[in-house]
Amino acid sequence: MVCQYILHILSRTDFKGGAAISKAVFEVETRFRFTDQDEAYQVLPFLETSLNRKIEWSTAFYGQDILLAGKMLRKSEVKIEGNIRHFICWKGPDTGTLINIRQEVSEEVTTGITDSCVMSILDGPTDLETPNQAVKELERLGHGRYMSFTGTDMFGYYEPLKIRVKLMFCPDIDYPLLVEFEKIAENEEQAAQFENDIVKICDELELRDRMIREEPPTMLFEKKAEESGNALG
Repeated sequence: MVCQYILHILSRTDFKGGAAISKAVFEVETRFRFTDQDEAYQVLPFLETSLNRKIEWSTAFYGQDILLAGKMLRKSEVKIEGNIRHFICWKGPDTGTLINIRQEVSEEVTTGITDSCVMSILDGPTDLETPNQAVKELERLGHGRYMSFTGTDMFGYYEPLKIRVKLMFCPDIDYPLLVEFEKIAENEEQAAQFENDIVKICDELELRDRMIREEPPTMLFEKKAEESGNALG
């Protein structure tokens, strides 16, 4: 499946040089539906000037059983300033109430990696020499590729609210355009506080009616499963 899904790729890493390894953090996020980009900018005037980064990417999800267990495993290629960089990412179960909260570990494997946390979680070899080896090991461990997306990510940071903002276009789901708010927490206590902060922001901006709690990968997989008569859950 090919989709114009705008997915943020390792927004905590430094893309300017050196291998990027993200320690386990907690991703706290939610998203809001809009008819189009103009409507989003009208409702959220700060959004247009906040979106100051753009990358091309493709990402594939591995281990359908992992998704069915409420977790996520992906391998991504990101084009940054003409260079292709490769990442693997593990996301734990969603522990949020109104907002999605997932523990995440992201690692760059462009030139290989030693002591991979992601592969350790999967009980696989922790030393990898190439991105292709990472993919082969995922498949060898029984986590085959089952879904993929390509697109362009637009994202930025809005300082007054201290939130990361993103645009997501995906014609394969029921919402033509989604705007995402995100905070990154270092621990569970901070994640719970950030969840409250984002809910407060949603209420102040009168966005509660636009809020979509279900994450795009889950929405896409569920839609595909329903079309085949095998709905998720």
